[in-house]
Amino acid sequence: MQEEKNGRRKRLLTLLVTLAINIIIVAVIAVLEFGDDVKNAERIALSQLSLWFIAAGIVLFGAAVLTDYLKYSRMIELSEGRRLPDVALRCGILGKYYDNITPFGAGGQPFQIMFLKKRGLSTGTASAIPIAAFLSQQIAFSIVAIIVFLANRDVIADAPVVRVSAYFGLVMYMVLPVFILLFAVFPKPFEKLMVFLTHLLGKLRLFKDPEAAKKKVYDTLDEYVGSIRTIIKDPKTVIEMMLYSVIYQLAIMSIPFCMLRGFGGESSWWTAFSLTVYIYATITIIPTPGNSGAAEGSFYAVFSSLEGGFLFWAMILWRVLVYYSWLVLGVIVVATNAGSKQQK
Repeated sequence: MQEEKNGRRKRLLTLLVTLAINIIIVAVIAVLEFGDDVKNAERIALSQLSLWFIAAGIVLFGAAVLTDYLKYSRMIELSEGRRLPDVALRCGILGKYYDNITPFGAGGQPFQIMFLKKRGLSTGTASAIPIAAFLSQQIAFSIVAIIVFLANRDVIADAPVVRVSAYFGLVMYMVLPVFILLFAVFPKPFEKLMVFLTHLLGKLRLFKDPEAAKKKVYDTLDEYVGSIRTIIKDPKTVIEMMLYSVIYQLAIMSIPFCMLRGFGGESSWWTAFSLTVYIYATITIIPTPGNSGAAEGSFYAVFSSLEGGFLFWAMILWRVLVYYSWLVLGVIVVATNAGSKQQK
């Protein structure tokens, strides 16, 4: 009980720190955007508002929530032989909520596993579904990013630092999926590689206990590979899961275009979409929860080169949709879950 209370306090503190970071960054950007005309900023922005584009951005967020739900729903149905729509929706929201309040945006899986176990799913299924969903999102983003990097490299020509950071971020983002693939397809060669790397890092004193480190890596990879095999039983399932994940990425990455056009910007969809992919790839290595601070700053820095519009309001509404909306939905799910426990 005490550990659970400490965990809640820690998550609350993390959330408050994250909000503080966001407020500071937003305040700085507001001053940069409006200067001495902050009082008139709202009036000017409203005069350039395009409700159709803003509505389209909201619809895109809804599409992202829907595809995420459909993915979890389908995996639960394939694994358990039954449909649990409420569980699927809550599981997806919980994953995004905890991802957005934990460093590096990768803390949702343990909470999802615990949630699914409490909802009566088997231990194997409860572990497999969140891991498979997480990896499918990583692979989907990597595919989209590689296409953009190859097809629209010139869009970021004036910001070489951002481009290099995006390349590096994507490489780091792909490390886990690549390691899992190597482990699944080439177990023996991968084992030799792991022995060499852990021995080398041990010599450099980066690991106190190379054998323990190697075992931990192996156990983690083995769990991931086993989870994937539990879910992925035929090529059609793979295609279906990846299709949902790609649609999710396309929807989320298209929201900035709608926000920019909604506030008077003149960007094309392909330009805004490509810049957004570069932003997301760049901030993947930022350790703040939900990439807070870095996301807002990167958005402003990259999109400030576009003509027209009020970048500040576009950025605010973008973050409300892709970040704070998940937090609000997550709080509702956590609260209702706690309420259902008390009723029992």
